[in-house]
Amino acid sequence: MKQEKKVRYYIGKKQYVPEESDMLCSVQHDSFGNETAQKLYRTGKGSFFLVSVNGNSKARVQIMDESQAFDFMDEHTACIDTDTYDKIFGEPDKG
Repeated sequence: MKQEKKVRYYIGKKQYVPEESDMLCSVQHDSFGNETAQKLYRTGKGSFFLVSVNGNSKARVQIMDESQAFDFMDEHTACIDTDTYDKIFGEPDKG
């Protein structure tokens, strides 16, 4: 039986594996018939990366620092996985 390979992205001599990372935020965009899915992940070592896949299944990966990751989540608050967020950062204070 053939085992499927995990998706891995190699950037700057490091690998980023979505299946081994925590997904913090998942967004679907549809601009003029061009659908794009974006998923923000945090690795076990604390690195953040954003995977964007367009309708043609072309993936683009962007490494983010913590500030950029929080800016992305602030722009897409309804798409945050709150259970994962709370597990990593703790439950935020109420506004």
